[in-house]
Amino acid sequence: MASVLDLLSVLKNNLCMFKKKYFLTGLTVFVLLQLFFYSFLMVFYQKVPFNQYLYDTGFHYIDDNRTQNGSFNIINALSAWDGQWYLRIADAGYTTKAEVDSHQGEKFLDKFAYAFLPLYPALVSITDIPIHNIQISAFILSNSILLAIFFSTYYVVTKLFSREVAMRTNFLLLFFPLGIFYRSYYAESLFLLLLIWFGYFLIKRKWWFVGMLLALLMLTKPNGTFLMVPLFLVLLQEVRKKKIAIWRAAGIFLFPLVTYVYLYVTSKIYMDDGWYWLSAHSYWGPKSPVLQTINSNLQTIWRFSSLPWHVYKSSKSEIIGFFIGLYLLFKSRKMPHPELWYISLSLLLIPLLIKSFTSYARYEMVAFPLFIYLATKLKSWWYEVFISISFVLFLYISLVFINWGWVE
Repeated sequence: MASVLDLLSVLKNNLCMFKKKYFLTGLTVFVLLQLFFYSFLMVFYQKVPFNQYLYDTGFHYIDDNRTQNGSFNIINALSAWDGQWYLRIADAGYTTKAEVDSHQGEKFLDKFAYAFLPLYPALVSITDIPIHNIQISAFILSNSILLAIFFSTYYVVTKLFSREVAMRTNFLLLFFPLGIFYRSYYAESLFLLLLIWFGYFLIKRKWWFVGMLLALLMLTKPNGTFLMVPLFLVLLQEVRKKKIAIWRAAGIFLFPLVTYVYLYVTSKIYMDDGWYWLSAHSYWGPKSPVLQTINSNLQTIWRFSSLPWHVYKSSKSEIIGFFIGLYLLFKSRKMPHPELWYISLSLLLIPLLIKSFTSYARYEMVAFPLFIYLATKLKSWWYEVFISISFVLFLYISLVFINWGWVE
């Protein structure tokens, strides 16, 4: 009975932080900026031309209203690019081998949806049970996750640093220039939410939560697998300090790998190929050996001056983003809680061992420890200038995105 009362007391004390004026003021500003953001897109969407050429190169499960002379619909427009794949999975599930065979060799892109992992579309599908409109359901879920990120970041960063750092981190993170991906129908928002709690419980050594969250991260985005590295490094330290038995550490480390068993079994059942969820990535280009990929990425950096500023393939903007991330990673190496640094290291460097710079910015934007570092270093008006510039870029890039421009 006493332990239950203690638990309720701790819960009550933790929830009190959300009733304080400082948090409520920040939350109000956040909600108002969200409303302004959606209003801005609905009023100024025509300021950026609709990119028909890039639209025609993409996969479409639900067409954009404007291609059929329909009126602009913000909920529809937020489903650009990868959002279409997630909507397909959420609404119709993954395709089967029988369905693929029925097309008798015709072009059938739906089979490549296996490259997109199931947790986010499953949540969209669950949300859609009472709604019966997959786009509205995705819109509701994305905004719900966004609100959960705001609360989670404030709680976790306040516990680890301070409430001021927590609030600044929230606005730096959620109004990052590529913040449109948190509001569109992508898995980045869910990944970030799970990652925040993964980092917190890793610091607190709550191993059951760490294992469960890592498994969920690995079911959300392929880069969830990279987080096996910080888990390994922390467990190694704990074993060396004799704070955990090696057999238990091995069990904690191996537990998230059950995710691969699930993916193998489902691929085997639906496509008669247990590794189809890996081979589906071939639609976006064949994978190269690690050394070849590293060499290719180094050559891309060397050719920086001749690269275009921003295109689908590697460009100046992605290389600049990489070096900014590398600089912040180096500067943040002595931050409190090294577990956070291990997370940033894994998300920023490991991807370039297996893939090109294309879409690299999406690995950086979920590396929340870098935003915590910025929040601790940007003081007074420097923070205000930085967040203002970031917000303006966020608005412009969002206009490009909803008009099917390439923004990654």
